[in-house]
Amino acid sequence: MGEWLYGQDASGERHKGGIVATTQPPVMPFYVMEIAGTDASTPLSLLKEAICRFAAARGWEPFHTPKNLALALASEVGELCALFRWLTPEQSQTVVNDPQQREAIADELADVANILFLLSVHTGIDLTMAVRAKLAKNERKYPAPASIGDSRVGGEGGDQETN
Repeated sequence: MGEWLYGQDASGERHKGGIVATTQPPVMPFYVMEIAGTDASTPLSLLKEAICRFAAARGWEPFHTPKNLALALASEVGELCALFRWLTPEQSQTVVNDPQQREAIADELADVANILFLLSVHTGIDLTMAVRAKLAKNERKYPAPASIGDSRVGGEGGDQETN
């Protein structure tokens, strides 16, 4: 079994350097254990609740202003982009076949999602309703027959914005 590294022992005491090496896995909080399944079966509300509990357990709420979260989101998107920088289009489609790269991409996607969920909570914006409304706007702005096969969203002379 590999080594688990974490910053506190079971009593909650921090150790010098913040790292404790042990052969026992850390005890997972119940909000982490409640997340089971896949995108197809996990409610968005459960994920939002889990990241909020994670932040609350660390006393991070005072720092989770919309401005701070938006900037953190941009930073995390940058870290995700860095994993694809300088790859050819073909390489970018196959990079996830490498287990280490797949894990790194999954970690950054999770960071982006977690901060997006926190931003949603702290602004009071329901993501499901926002996505539904934006899709409806985009349906009107970019009708399917006019946009088929045109990588320039909106067609000839249209703007390039998809969101």
